[in-house]
Amino acid sequence: SGVVTEPGRSRLTNGRPDRRTVAAWAAHAGADVDPAQLRARLAAGSLPVAFEEAARDSGDRPALTIEGESLTHRELDDAAARVAGWLAGRGVGPGDRVLLSGPNSLHFAVSYLAVLRAGAVATPAGAALTEAELRHLIADSGATAAVAGGEALERLRRLTDEGALGFTVSLDGELPADAQPLPVPQLDPTRPAMLAYTSGTTGRPKGALLRHANLLAS
Repeated sequence: SGVVTEPGRSRLTNGRPDRRTVAAWAAHAGADVDPAQLRARLAAGSLPVAFEEAARDSGDRPALTIEGESLTHRELDDAAARVAGWLAGRGVGPGDRVLLSGPNSLHFAVSYLAVLRAGAVATPAGAALTEAELRHLIADSGATAAVAGGEALERLRRLTDEGALGFTVSLDGELPADAQPLPVPQLDPTRPAMLAYTSGTTGRPKGALLRHANLLAS
């Protein structure tokens, strides 16, 4: 397998974040922060929990705007919950690798959060990858399903027909209207959340494993 360990952490000086890192955290938090307390809090959570909290606390505020389309925090969380429920109904569960490929869109963001909410491992794949490159990523990651859009959708559907994947679903609306929302799980922050592949410029791409705490902290 080409999977490697997670990439480097924040800059540390004598085991502590440097001043620029702490200043960046303070800017995002809107107040002075204690590095040890903040790092402990970030390492204890997950993105699905964070987005549910944002939906509860700031539900009517805009969360994302892409290509002129917007979703509020509540709409984003609700959509991710329904897609996660649909994926779970198709057999996607904790630890499963799900390939994500397609152009930037609200659908892509929702699908990414849905994969994490289902406890699966999001495995991004460049939208311009060839069938041969996608076939390598599927085999190396052990992906069992894909959510895709644009030209990548047709490539992955052909690979699904070959038996490389269990199923491939469109980013853009194959979700049934009656899909049941999946409650947000209390995910172990040390569990794998994303398998991000390197560019492969000097060899075949290798997967860098990121955990829920890594994603939330970044």
